[in-house]
Amino acid sequence: MLGPFLKVFNRWSINLDGVAVVFPLPFLLLHYIPGLSTLRAPSRFTPIFVFLACIVTAYIFDFLIKKVGKKKSLILIITLFIVFFLDQFYVIPTKLNQEIPTKIYYYLKDKPQGTVLEIPFTVRDGFNYIGFVHAIQPMAGQLIHGKPIIGGYIARVPDSIFDYYKSLKFIGYLAKIIDKGNYNPLREKSGNINLFPYPYPINTAKNEIQSLNIKYVILKNDEKYSNYLVNLFKELGFVQRQREINYLLLGK
Repeated sequence: MLGPFLKVFNRWSINLDGVAVVFPLPFLLLHYIPGLSTLRAPSRFTPIFVFLACIVTAYIFDFLIKKVGKKKSLILIITLFIVFFLDQFYVIPTKLNQEIPTKIYYYLKDKPQGTVLEIPFTVRDGFNYIGFVHAIQPMAGQLIHGKPIIGGYIARVPDSIFDYYKSLKFIGYLAKIIDKGNYNPLREKSGNINLFPYPYPINTAKNEIQSLNIKYVILKNDEKYSNYLVNLFKELGFVQRQREINYLLLGK
């Protein structure tokens, strides 16, 4: 009931004779309240809830400490402190929903500096994207190899950043041919890619790669565009350096 519209079978609207009909819910009202219009997901109320919960918890602890003796209060406080301290070291590993080329990332860690272009990639925020919308694994790779990457995903990206990436002939071309549409991978199938040859002179790609200092390319090798891009990067002077699971590492 916290969503802005009723969603049934992953659809926000019902088509009635060509007219999209939606069913608004109470959360939609928040979109029209100044200051709350940017809170477009219920989970964003969590900081407010935590703040209020801390105040309520403090009153509860004060009541319990006054209710029991000093000795029991001291034991309670020490126990809670130990639990809180140990909890900071307990981590539940997150199961990956896809394989990432960890060995390639560690291989690049000790290599000379240079930009890493991982394909697929995305430039994405909460509203817009270019490239493959779910390709956020290059950010995980950057935590390992520590080198600049092409793309990224943050909450809000200025329009100027999107315009910059779209103005790049080679990167813009790659973003178009790897785009499978905006879809939910848990409920929906991806769309078909639009693979077409690089439409500009090859020197434009070479100059762009040089200006962005792209020294390494990590390419997923089981996509429809993979074979074409392997040959294209070879024409641009890259050679295969390593292979891992479904990925190839190409370098200068």
